[in-house]
Amino acid sequence: MKQERSQEPDRTTKPMRPASQNGRNTPPGWWKRLRQWIHEYPIRAAGAGLGAGAIIFLGLNFVPLRFFTDFAANIATEMASIAVTVLFIDYLNERRQNEQLKAQLIREMGASDNGIAHRAVRELRAYGWLTDGSLQGADLTQANLQGVNLWGANLQEATLLGAILEEADLSWANLQGASLAKANLMGANLSDADLQGALFWWADLTNADLTMADLQGAILEQANLRGARLYSAKNTTEKQLSQAAFLDGATLPDGSNYEGEEDV
Repeated sequence: MKQERSQEPDRTTKPMRPASQNGRNTPPGWWKRLRQWIHEYPIRAAGAGLGAGAIIFLGLNFVPLRFFTDFAANIATEMASIAVTVLFIDYLNERRQNEQLKAQLIREMGASDNGIAHRAVRELRAYGWLTDGSLQGADLTQANLQGVNLWGANLQEATLLGAILEEADLSWANLQGASLAKANLMGANLSDADLQGALFWWADLTNADLTMADLQGAILEQANLRGARLYSAKNTTEKQLSQAAFLDGATLPDGSNYEGEEDV
């Protein structure tokens, strides 16, 4: 009987590289990242591609081939112009989207739902819109901002009529000319706030902290200042304080406690 030859592997055959499930070699990581970037930012990718093309064609001007010189110059100019236009359009689209988002967040800040208002304020602060003047003149009538952190917010000339700001942090906030009539500011922190010309008509400032706040020209008519801290409040006048409905237990600007009309 013939002896069967042992099946030995053919050592002359080169081992094949592992392939992906679709039979193709797995693309390198940089190529995946590039494709993902193109997918997410198609307009920017197009602009970058056109710009790169313009640079390549401009390089042809240095090749000693007269045939390509004029052609390359014209193509490079056109592609550079298109690239600039594409990138500018992308910038305008992004800016428009930001403006739309800002307007939406300001509307949500004025919501009667405290949770929605809280989230909107956090988003506005994250984008820098809470302090850059975007909220100047904003209509936040009857907004529920209880306990919200509005430290350093620029609310100049904003309308906060009937707003709920109980226990809110408004320290260092700019409230110049703001309308806070009938607002609930019980226990609110208004220390070092700019309250020049602000309207507090019938506002409830019970136990509010107005330490070092600037009250020049602020209207406190019929405001409730029971237990409020006005220590070192700036630019206050006797007339202002005498217009308040209640001052019982308040700490006056000179550090004394209010005990009657004679203390104002």
